[in-house]
Amino acid sequence: MRRTVRLRLGVGAGLLALSLILAGCGGGASGQEGGSGGASGQIGIEGSSTVQPITQAVAEAYAGKNPDVQITVGGAGTGDGFEAFCSGDTRISDASRPIEAEEQQACADKGIEYIEIPIAYDGISVVVNSQNDFASNITSEELKTLWEPAAENKIITWRQVRSEWPDQQISLYGPGTESGTFDFFTDKINGEEGASRTDYQASEDDNVLV
Repeated sequence: MRRTVRLRLGVGAGLLALSLILAGCGGGASGQEGGSGGASGQIGIEGSSTVQPITQAVAEAYAGKNPDVQITVGGAGTGDGFEAFCSGDTRISDASRPIEAEEQQACADKGIEYIEIPIAYDGISVVVNSQNDFASNITSEELKTLWEPAAENKIITWRQVRSEWPDQQISLYGPGTESGTFDFFTDKINGEEGASRTDYQASEDDNVLV
């Protein structure tokens, strides 16, 4: 499954490259010049944990040349990122899905305009524990059987997913509801964004899930 990941920025940010994006936000945030790179101020970035490593790498490279710019990069999830962005708390919103209608309205209510910049394609991986020696493949229909709302507290063993698999309990881990990955996966697999069983260990932090 492939999807586009994006940045959303307040109007006035640079457009030519990610480094120019940060330069535009840095100057706009403080309205001051200074430091070896000629920019100063603070830039708040929040959103998708999928996009966070890309943004963090760019932020560190930019800050290395502009030590007077303070950049914070969070990975609380796409939904939380849009909430902070549309509240005016951040200048850049990392996202792994398009902005939704209610989020657009929240930005409009605050007078926040923005531009969208697609920056990468990423893939969603479905993985099993390395000690699992039988589930080497799984179909989209079987994933739906496992993850749809009707599966909650009912589909709890591997044999219920595929008859030739053993009658062993399944422990499930997945993205939380604020994650763009959650929105994308539930839409593509379960046929409705947000439709999912809830009896699994959830986190917006990919490292926690791993």
